[in-house]
Amino acid sequence: MSPAIVTETIYGLAVNPAEGQEKWIPDEVHIISTEHGLNQIRGRLLNAGNFEKLLKDYNLPQIKFCEEFLYPIRDIDGKPQYDLRTPQDNERAANLICEKVRYFTSDKNDDGSDKIEADQVKSLHVSIAGGRKTMGFYIGYALSLYGRANDHMSHVLVEAKFDETKVPDFYYPTNYDYQIKDYSQTNWNAKDAKIWLSYIPFVRLRASLPEKSLIKKATFSEVVAINLANEPIKVVLECKSRKVFIGHKFVKLPPREFSFYQWFVEQKIENSDQVVQAIVEGENRPIPRLFELWKGADNLDPSDPKSGTFDHAFFEQRLTMLKRKFTDEFTENVAQLIMIQHKDGKKGAGYIVPLEKDQIEII
Repeated sequence: MSPAIVTETIYGLAVNPAEGQEKWIPDEVHIISTEHGLNQIRGRLLNAGNFEKLLKDYNLPQIKFCEEFLYPIRDIDGKPQYDLRTPQDNERAANLICEKVRYFTSDKNDDGSDKIEADQVKSLHVSIAGGRKTMGFYIGYALSLYGRANDHMSHVLVEAKFDETKVPDFYYPTNYDYQIKDYSQTNWNAKDAKIWLSYIPFVRLRASLPEKSLIKKATFSEVVAINLANEPIKVVLECKSRKVFIGHKFVKLPPREFSFYQWFVEQKIENSDQVVQAIVEGENRPIPRLFELWKGADNLDPSDPKSGTFDHAFFEQRLTMLKRKFTDEFTENVAQLIMIQHKDGKKGAGYIVPLEKDQIEII
């Protein structure tokens, strides 16, 4: 409902940046709002020419800003929504905001393929000014989840006497005398207005998200739930389905990998201090319990003379596959907490699952 925020923010970025900041001119401007808010943008910035006027006054290069870049928050029937009032309205707003921030910070398409070079967004600047307070929170949190080192966030502050609630025709400080009236018909010179663009530092949690969540369209609540690394870990192995659960999230493993992980977990449950030694290069070793688990999961033929013997290559392949599966589903940070690894981080010290007994359950 305050379209001047757009021109004020661009003025603060491209014309008169904050102390210590370099000028930053965007190539494109994208707006997320209700249909009521987007109508204000259309009428007062695009149709009235105030956006183009800013570019012309300060000799800025053409910044693409068009109908295509206006994103309405939609209701349950897919129709543009005029206001946000209910929890369901807020949830739909959060999902749209999350999706757009994810897209603009991604170098991959939704199918996981690489975007072409020209389609990659090198730097994203998010303004949390305007809108419902919940919307500002959502876009700030979405940038925390997806933001990269070169992405930034700000809030624009305007001198009180030029606030849009008092002076409706103020859009930015001009570089020439420009008289505008407030609601009491008092004249003010837009050239004298002061604007402050306040950069907002934020914690970047991108490394805590699994790779597939950086690519796929996930709802806001789903993405937030993925961030498990700071929560107490409880790992549940469901043998029948070959699923490894952490909370409500799970990864389904192939028979070999599930049997391999279960074997290590059993060692931890039976004797938390026991260390499983790796199989050395060129050695084939029979491991009855591992073969028993694997045979039950994969219907192996016990009459096969090679059944029940495992070599170094088998061992390394299982570790590699498990790490990839856990990282894809649970994030790299969480994978490190549950992954089979060298005891105390020392090679040659054997392998363990770095969990306590009370953190593990086998069903």
